[in-house]
Amino acid sequence: MQYEYFNWQFFSTTNFDIYYYGKGDQTAKEVAIYLEEEFDRITEVIGHSPFFKAKVFLYNSVNDLQQSNIGVNQTSHRVGGQTNFTKSFVEVANPGSMQGLKENLVGEVSQMVLNDMVFGGSLSDMWQNTYLMNLPEWFVLGASEYLAKGWDIEMDDKIRDLVISGKVKKLSNLTGQQSVIAGQSLWNFIVENYGKSNLNQILNLVRVTRNEEKSISFTLGVSFKQILLEWQEYYSDMVIAVEKNYTSPDKSFAIERLKGDELFSAVQLSPDGSKIAYAINDDGRYSVYIEDLVSKNKAKIFTGGDKLLNQKVDRRNPLLDWSDDKTLGIISYSKGKNVLWLYDLETKSKLASSLDRFDQVSSFDFSGNGRLAALSATRNGQTDIYLLSVRRNKIRQLTKDYYDDLTPSFIPGTNTILFSSNRVNDTINSTVHELKSFTNNYNIFAFNLDTTRRVLARLTNTISKDFGPVAQDESTIYYLSDQKGIINLFKYDLSKKIYSQITNFENNIIRYDINFSRSNGVFTMSRGLRENLFYVPNVKLKENVFTPLTPRQAQLQARYLSERRLLSASKRRSAPVIVNITEPEPAVSDTLSLDSLQFADDSVKKDSIKKEEEEALTDIIDTDDYVFDQEIVKKTEKTESFLSNYRRVFVEDKKPVGPNAYETRFSASNMVTSWVIDPLRGFGILLETEMNDMLENHKFYGGVMATTNLKSGDIFAEYQYLEQRIDYKLRFDRNVWYLDYSEELRQRYSKNSFEVGASIPFGPKARVSVNPFYMFTRYQDLNFYNLIPNPEDASKIVNSYIGFKSDFVLDNTQVLGQNMLTGTRMKAEFSHYESLNDKSRSFSKFTLDFRHYQKIHRSLVLAGRLYYGSYLGKFKHNFMIGGMDNWLFKNDHASGTPWFPEVSEENNNIYFLDHVTSLRGFDYNTFHGTNTLLANVELRFPLVRYFYNGPIRSSFFSNLQLVGFFDIGSAWTGVSPFSRDNSISIITVGDDSFVAEIQTFKNPWLMGYGAGLRTVILGYFMKFDLAWPIEDDNTGKTKFYFTLGHDF
Repeated sequence: MQYEYFNWQFFSTTNFDIYYYGKGDQTAKEVAIYLEEEFDRITEVIGHSPFFKAKVFLYNSVNDLQQSNIGVNQTSHRVGGQTNFTKSFVEVANPGSMQGLKENLVGEVSQMVLNDMVFGGSLSDMWQNTYLMNLPEWFVLGASEYLAKGWDIEMDDKIRDLVISGKVKKLSNLTGQQSVIAGQSLWNFIVENYGKSNLNQILNLVRVTRNEEKSISFTLGVSFKQILLEWQEYYSDMVIAVEKNYTSPDKSFAIERLKGDELFSAVQLSPDGSKIAYAINDDGRYSVYIEDLVSKNKAKIFTGGDKLLNQKVDRRNPLLDWSDDKTLGIISYSKGKNVLWLYDLETKSKLASSLDRFDQVSSFDFSGNGRLAALSATRNGQTDIYLLSVRRNKIRQLTKDYYDDLTPSFIPGTNTILFSSNRVNDTINSTVHELKSFTNNYNIFAFNLDTTRRVLARLTNTISKDFGPVAQDESTIYYLSDQKGIINLFKYDLSKKIYSQITNFENNIIRYDINFSRSNGVFTMSRGLRENLFYVPNVKLKENVFTPLTPRQAQLQARYLSERRLLSASKRRSAPVIVNITEPEPAVSDTLSLDSLQFADDSVKKDSIKKEEEEALTDIIDTDDYVFDQEIVKKTEKTESFLSNYRRVFVEDKKPVGPNAYETRFSASNMVTSWVIDPLRGFGILLETEMNDMLENHKFYGGVMATTNLKSGDIFAEYQYLEQRIDYKLRFDRNVWYLDYSEELRQRYSKNSFEVGASIPFGPKARVSVNPFYMFTRYQDLNFYNLIPNPEDASKIVNSYIGFKSDFVLDNTQVLGQNMLTGTRMKAEFSHYESLNDKSRSFSKFTLDFRHYQKIHRSLVLAGRLYYGSYLGKFKHNFMIGGMDNWLFKNDHASGTPWFPEVSEENNNIYFLDHVTSLRGFDYNTFHGTNTLLANVELRFPLVRYFYNGPIRSSFFSNLQLVGFFDIGSAWTGVSPFSRDNSISIITVGDDSFVAEIQTFKNPWLMGYGAGLRTVILGYFMKFDLAWPIEDDNTGKTKFYFTLGHDF
């Protein structure tokens, strides 16, 4: 859903076109240079170099990325065969830090190169790999994640959690994020124990074997089963080592345990320590809760966002902090913009302030009086610290460079702000901008608002990630750090100039808050594969614990020391560099008037750190990325691989060229082949294709359906313009019916329509469309005996219509697989056809289709549908109820009325035939009428997937479903079947002189029940059903259905 217009431009290099918008030109240049350097490493590791120039679209935030059209309206499961063409572009959002942007870039580009290697090539290769290649998530996504992050601390924490759960014993059973983490850890195990050179051999071999297990086994010379055992033992030993020295939190402290993929985006204690505010994010949909620690009452006070599947969402959204005991600050997105809400607990009212000057806000903290707020926010690709006047909504920028400045907080009673940064010097306006210079080493810095100097005070100086500082007073701060290999709480005493470890939990602390007046605290942690919220009523703030390094941290540190031979530098880092944050200027109270603050850029001063110290600080390593970072001491020898030599000979200049304007270029997206069985025209073959530009702002659809005699069929072409919030389309349809029943009864009907339309979305799940159209129909009488005297005398009748279609669509379903959904769908449509030749042919039509899919247990789904339709106006057409769509080997109708034509007479119903399905147990057109009502209930039971959670290679068994169903419906003209005197139960007899109505007491409802099987065969979704019909309270003979396509 678009809220903004993006004016795309791009810089070009040898291997990439980097697209950006707004003021992201400098970031785009740096990304281009960084990716060119990383491209050599990625292709070297994977062992494959694409033949195309990759396009990278940079978004300033995840919120902006969600406005992209790429992937929107894609059908992941089709009735027939679909061949998707590999794409040569990726979309990457700035997550709020340069380090995070680097990881996202490498991960997306790695996945693109892997997909091209595995699924790309010629059209025949794409077709074969689409149907024959079925690689699990852990293999491809795990590899790209490993290339981007290596052996990072998040993976190390989660794989230990997976090992404890026992799920690693069945790797193939893992799905989603657990599968990716397991894959990343398995690739890490292979590199650590068998060597990095085996990685590209495995990846290249899988293209030949089309089996990841055989590729790993053949390359390493060990059975895949043995590899899994070694992998499990490798991380199990780490679990044992960690459990010896680390503890788990008291289970009695747990107050909230989340479900599935839910995450805590924020958690905060109120200033008086009596309440907890926390936010839960469920794939983009979030809720904010406040829990009273005294009464234990919990209330949901705020909701927002939309649950988006298969899309990137900002999992940190929303952010929370208390302005005072009665006011909670909430920062989130609204209509594409950042907004600060102040929620009053007493009046339950919200006061909103726009923060549209920022692309995104990563964290914020109110001052003691709530008048000021320190924000870590991203603007023009840079994440800096800003000062916000809450009342005046004025902003002052405090830092201004490409280093990441995160998690700001005020020191109570002062005008000093603490924050975490990966900068290597204390200058605010550093000129460093190369992405390769930024690491994952973050330290704590202090900035005094009253100073005129453009320098910071460094408080910690470690080779770890220190973040989330919270000050107890001017001399004591608490913060999170991963310096021992697990993120725990640390304390830094400014007066004694020492730090100490406060907690020794065996899992990472993700978010935390401490109330020093009550000495209580809260924190979130992932345990048991789910995030948990813990409340500690009495935090032992003076406790000092010691823990050894985790096996990962010890191994990486040992490798670093041996490779760099910088033991002296390591000793220098073992103690933090202490800098006194007290400025020579007199202290100013926290009630400082904002008018006295200068909201403008001060002059830039030279770095206060000496050149020798800066060089030493630059030598800090990133232990999370040790495998793939460039060497600090540049190697003089050149790599002798073929790819490296090729690039060294033919590629010299990597300087970005541009900017250039975005050019709309079209390429084929997919091709679909399917079978169609029309109730009147019989068997046909459908060919569809789609073309679009890279951003999918312009889409072309086209298709042809032809019957076996090539005399009947359909043609359609559609163009969609999706660049703005309102979507527009142009569409042409041509339908032809050639009816040949005898030499006398031979007719051709055709319908041509031209349609324009506009669609207005109301969020990602609802929209309203209005589509005016012009249509004309043509009838030709091909009676053999009429054509013999003069073939030019074939009777032709042409009628023209103008009208419109308007519909409302609501869809919040989630696709679980072929024919398997959860959620609700609804479509209400009204259309009007105004005849220009004969006003008596004008009519209107209203339909309502409501469907709900309820997940009962695991993948067992109960599906229900209610359909209602009614024709209105002067010429009321008919709904024909009965049968199933795409019914093979059967196109009989129970009745010839209203569709069967008469000799040399046009049947106007044929143009607007409306078969209402599925009503199993009956033929087509068992009942017909100007109104219809149909209800369906199905219990869909996936026979194999229900009992087996892991990936299933066979599409036949993966999609094998047992279905039990019950259908009931009716079609009528006049009085509805809910009345005793309905039009079905009463028949009229007599002639012009005598007419009588006879009440037959016939049951107006048709019912069918039975069971069936569904699966995919040769790429086509097929259904086999046995149904027993119930008509007029009598059960009829069993009817067999062999059909194509999904159920409702």
